[in-house]
Amino acid sequence: ATTGVPYPITVSFAGDMLFQASRATATLTITKADTKIGVANVAGKIGETKFLTATLRRKFDNAPIAGIALSFKLDAHAEGSAVTDGTGKASFAYFIDGTRAPGLHTITAEFFNDANYNAASANGSLVINQAPTKTSASAVSGKRGKVVVLKAKLIRNTDKMGLVGKPLHFMIDGTEVGVGETDNTGLASLNYTIPMDATVGGHPIKVVYDGETNYIGSSDDSKTLTVK
Repeated sequence: ATTGVPYPITVSFAGDMLFQASRATATLTITKADTKIGVANVAGKIGETKFLTATLRRKFDNAPIAGIALSFKLDAHAEGSAVTDGTGKASFAYFIDGTRAPGLHTITAEFFNDANYNAASANGSLVINQAPTKTSASAVSGKRGKVVVLKAKLIRNTDKMGLVGKPLHFMIDGTEVGVGETDNTGLASLNYTIPMDATVGGHPIKVVYDGETNYIGSSDDSKTLTVK
């Protein structure tokens, strides 16, 4: 049946020994059903993929509605769409790439109506958390008076991606000797001249990333500079 189209209804009584025949007519007009959406709250770290999930139901009997595309927005910005399954649920995979700061963000799921159902929308929340990081230093060796290259790599733990443009602080024997910035692979390098009065043997290297808005700091003090 098509909504909005009047369908004639006729009821007839043929009559009997007691009553005369009669007939009545009316129309049936099917209207679109109201709908409702429920949006699940979710939390995730930068570098993770999380599903934005919403369920579409008919209002009057709470029945799930399958095969309907729901549009998802985050902070009023369109992210994509997904189709409801047999339970009325639609899930859109969202990668938390770090363009949105940690904190509370609004998920909006929308259904724009069709021939049978009226539009609906609802909000939920996505809480974005800082990503943990890992700093990995490299061991190095050299003679007094020579230049060696101190190296360390910085990644975020969630997806193992190297972080670009981050300052790493290099320390030898507990004293900072310089700062290197990570390249597009997450690797930072610093040229270091071994002092002429450095003692022969091992000197602890420590590399520190202080962290920032999107990322938790990390450090590594497991490597050494070996002076020959």
